[in-house]
Amino acid sequence: MRFYIETYGCQMNEYDSQLAEYELLRSGHEKCISPEEADLVIFNTCTVRKSAEDRVYGQLGHMKRYKKKRTIMVGVIGCMAQKSGQKLIDDVPHVDFVLGTDHLNDITRVVRFLQEHPGEKIVLTDQDDAFLETEELPRKEAGLSEFISIMRGCNNFCTYCIVPYVRGRERSRDPKRIIEEIMRLVAGGTREITLLGQNVNSYQWGKTDFLKLIRMVHDIKGLDRIRFTTSHPKDMSPEILQTLMAMSKVCNHYHLPLQSGSDTILKAMNRKYTEAHYRSLVETIRQADPLASITTDIIVGFSGETDADYKKTKEMMQFAQYDSAFIFKYNPRPGTRGWEIADDVPVPKKQQRLEELNAVVKETSDKRNALLLGEKVEILVDGRGRSSDIQQKGRTGSNKVVVFDSEEDLYGRLITVTITDAVGWTLFGKMASI
Repeated sequence: MRFYIETYGCQMNEYDSQLAEYELLRSGHEKCISPEEADLVIFNTCTVRKSAEDRVYGQLGHMKRYKKKRTIMVGVIGCMAQKSGQKLIDDVPHVDFVLGTDHLNDITRVVRFLQEHPGEKIVLTDQDDAFLETEELPRKEAGLSEFISIMRGCNNFCTYCIVPYVRGRERSRDPKRIIEEIMRLVAGGTREITLLGQNVNSYQWGKTDFLKLIRMVHDIKGLDRIRFTTSHPKDMSPEILQTLMAMSKVCNHYHLPLQSGSDTILKAMNRKYTEAHYRSLVETIRQADPLASITTDIIVGFSGETDADYKKTKEMMQFAQYDSAFIFKYNPRPGTRGWEIADDVPVPKKQQRLEELNAVVKETSDKRNALLLGEKVEILVDGRGRSSDIQQKGRTGSNKVVVFDSEEDLYGRLITVTITDAVGWTLFGKMASI
């Protein structure tokens, strides 16, 4: 069958879509680039925000029209599938199968069964406490930059978050399997990897913790860069940060979700750290590497958030000087602890706070980019620019895009450029003489 996978949500979902793709390719199915060409359309879904679910339901509506024209199989996988299960098929009868977060490796078996039994429906949402593994992934070619899942699930139960309920408890992956996968990728041309987990720095396999795993990855010859996401501030410390910052291959980009700058709200969110602890992490990074980037996630208008609470968040943003931030209005999700708490901040006030914080991060981002003007930075060239035939682009260790000109194709190379300008989120540079 020709298949098409549409992915919503985080990097973990992108990685899971790759796993599903590899399973289907292994079984002889063929990937295509649009649902119009496909015999099998799969939606890998997110349920963290209602807007993500609404988009999926909209796309599933389109599939009903497709099915009237020709034979097509439709599947829903991922977090929304895990949460809704049979209800998805009850609500959208033209969906053929629903697979939860621990059933990606069942996808080819399910597709084969439905090919042999037209009209049947399958729902698999039971959860396993083991790490979901696949056999060696049949990547046609290794990408320059690749995601590597090192753990799944979450034990934190933040009041607003659905992840522990749809991803299950934390399960770490055998470090031997992680290293083997990275080594295969590096042998195929990968230069940069991103270690993935809902709480990546709580990784634990026997006596191998996150730092020990990072050291093992750091020793892989031919690998140039290591990234990781997402860190939970409660599991990060100034000492861990100092160790990471001393490793030459670890990129100087740190994503530290703040969510709120108010201890009162952090406690209500069940975040398990304080404003003072978070501030110490920011100070450690800024003192050791002024050009490192710090990015974050913030929720405005959480239940009970007063003007004073919001002010503390704004003050933390101004202190941290974030390079970028994902800022969201609080929207209670069914199934979370927050669903049972009054959503008492008016929507207009949430919107006002959102706009104010977006303005703050735009200002701090501009300041952070201005610090790089005249600096020589190393970038990994990963593609072409849009303005001319000789324009190319790459990404700094601090995760900023740099556009530059070169008549030589430098794709896949680590080069040094001097930053000459900054426009919005994009930096411009010229090849540096070394």
